[in-house]
Amino acid sequence: MTNIKELLEYAKKETEYIQVGEGFTLKDLFKGYEWNRIPKRDRHKLGRYFFDYSMESDDLVFSTDNPDRAQGYTKVHLSEEEIRELREESIIDKLKEL
Repeated sequence: MTNIKELLEYAKKETEYIQVGEGFTLKDLFKGYEWNRIPKRDRHKLGRYFFDYSMESDDLVFSTDNPDRAQGYTKVHLSEEEIRELREESIIDKLKEL
């Protein structure tokens, strides 16, 4: 798996195994050795693409609340209005960190 598009598709598919209410990072979706084999520049690109995907997804919410300060996500089962509110809060929190 070296192609960013393939890695993104793999990550999207792996979210099917995350339970509602469960938090995770992009790195959690890969086996340790798989993640370590992805060059850092590609991990960065993958992170941006997965973030964009999460902003369009109805069942993923971006979260900055995780111990290692990595971009985190939570799988949700909420209404569109609830998702929109959570996304706005997460973006505001991210901007405050800058």
